[in-house]
Amino acid sequence: SNKMPELIKPMMKTMRACGHTVIICSGPTMSKIDSELAALGYSIHHHYDFIVSVVDFLADNGVKFRYDEKGYPWTDDDTWFCSKGMIAAKFNVDIVIDDSQEYQQYMPENVAFWLWS
Repeated sequence: SNKMPELIKPMMKTMRACGHTVIICSGPTMSKIDSELAALGYSIHHHYDFIVSVVDFLADNGVKFRYDEKGYPWTDDDTWFCSKGMIAAKFNVDIVIDDSQEYQQYMPENVAFWLWS
């Protein structure tokens, strides 16, 4: 997260040190997420274990996108916002920390949602 990295980075490192798996799930493609994380000083196996791209996940599940003038993929809100709940279920996630409240309603019942704002 680029919001309060001075708080989230140590929390991620501590969670990993305690044996938890830390997954970064973000909207862009995997390559875009990689470059954004590197620019913010995050590194794999130090801050997180792996990345899941929402765009790639949805494309792998047959979702068709429309593209805007900048080449960014778009789909309907329900499909987009339910994606992180589907990803949480697939990877048996216990806690989702996100800066968008819209994802909360789509989380499985056993997943805690923490709004990071």
